[in-house]
Amino acid sequence: MHCGHDDIYGALDTGWIMLMGKDAQQAADQALILRRVTELSLTPGMNIMDGFLTTHLERTFYKHESDLIREYLGAPEDVMTAPPKRSAFSLGPPVAACPR
Repeated sequence: MHCGHDDIYGALDTGWIMLMGKDAQQAADQALILRRVTELSLTPGMNIMDGFLTTHLERTFYKHESDLIREYLGAPEDVMTAPPKRSAFSLGPPVAACPR
């Protein structure tokens, strides 16, 4: 548990995108990027950071502005379309980006 990453080893061969943050700021920044990349690529991703050391150290954290997040990720009402028709069968019909 302390400084171990055993929980991610089980997912190393899944083909998922894996980003590792060195601190809470990098993990927060990567979360926005990873969300966008995984939506566009239709590939799952994991945003990983060492939970104990990064959350128990005193560091400056810059919260993302809500307007910036909306501009980058889009509005919750935006519709995500399935890519090509051949993928529509497995992915289903278009859905709202953030289901309510």
